[in-house]
Amino acid sequence: MITGNLYFGGDFFNRLAKLKTPLVTEVWGETGDLAAQWLQVEGSSSLLFEIVVKAVELLEVKHCQVLVLCADGTFHRQAYYQAQTLLSRSNGVLRNYQRLNHFLQRVALSDGPVLIGYRDTYLGAEERRLLKLQSNENLVLIPMRLESEPVGIFGLSFDRFHSIEQRLPLAMMFSEQAAQAIQREGLALTEEESAVEIVLALAKALESRDLSTGSHCRRVTRTAEQVALRMGCTFREIQDIRRAALLHDIGKIGIPDQILHKPGPLSEREWAIMRQHPEIGARILRLVHGLTEVARLVLAHHEHYDGSGYPYGLSGDAIPLGARILTVVDAFSAMTTDRIYRPALSYRDAIAELKRCAGTDFDPRVVDVFLEMLKADSDGMEDVG
Repeated sequence: MITGNLYFGGDFFNRLAKLKTPLVTEVWGETGDLAAQWLQVEGSSSLLFEIVVKAVELLEVKHCQVLVLCADGTFHRQAYYQAQTLLSRSNGVLRNYQRLNHFLQRVALSDGPVLIGYRDTYLGAEERRLLKLQSNENLVLIPMRLESEPVGIFGLSFDRFHSIEQRLPLAMMFSEQAAQAIQREGLALTEEESAVEIVLALAKALESRDLSTGSHCRRVTRTAEQVALRMGCTFREIQDIRRAALLHDIGKIGIPDQILHKPGPLSEREWAIMRQHPEIGARILRLVHGLTEVARLVLAHHEHYDGSGYPYGLSGDAIPLGARILTVVDAFSAMTTDRIYRPALSYRDAIAELKRCAGTDFDPRVVDVFLEMLKADSDGMEDVG
């Protein structure tokens, strides 16, 4: 997690964003929708550019920019506007700057906005220049997501004497609209990145088939992402792990309803059918360009560290790390959720079960990192449960 002198985590920001300040109500109305007169803009990227112009005007900041996340983990400045200047889209690719891209990747995976003060050292002189940031300016970077998928960063700079805290709810609304504009205009969709659209469509299909499975997958997704981040996975590996977490139960689409929704224990024959869902899911995902590694993780997410899992009885490091992470997070979420055939375990009992099965069902190292994360984050248990 990136932190500066001023950092507001996801839960604080979610509460703050629900506030109905006079400015928010005036601009958005009671429904929370942007004014229609400046949403209806024609032309490539015009909607996104109009959003950054309005953000500068209404938030009274120095400049606003939207950095779109590309398939290779780099960023492209898709829209930029500076106060009191001629309109300029000022687009640019940032992929040649490794240190800046690594920083931005971590921002994109953060749970809430990252605020960098003008005295903070997280950004060097070169990084500040690339982000068009003056030496006396503060910076807030808001990660943009569509469902669970990061799509970019919404950036605002403001004078060191200017407070933006009361305007953070409005800033978040602008960032959400920018994320939707990216989706509507297909700004980030190369052939590989179109997989994002397919991932979201498959997730919706899964949720429509089984609401409890869909909500379970969403809970697992962000937690698996944070575990992978703490375990030093690369940005691309985290992308695959997050998508595998969201779609790990997609194969249940092929399981008959009478088995999937059975209120009591499954028979031996029914279990044999249920255990086919990782292979069914992997077959579905292999058909989508760019999801080959995701399919491999989905296939292995019921393998056990000691080789007693399915479908192939893999053990130890033969199981992909992403799948070992999914196994732990999936199990904890399942144990702490009510099911039609049993009540949820308490967090204390679920944690005890993870510890008991470390080295047999679960990779002990993953269990340690997961439990450290829960201990470090007082809200972590609610997020996972």
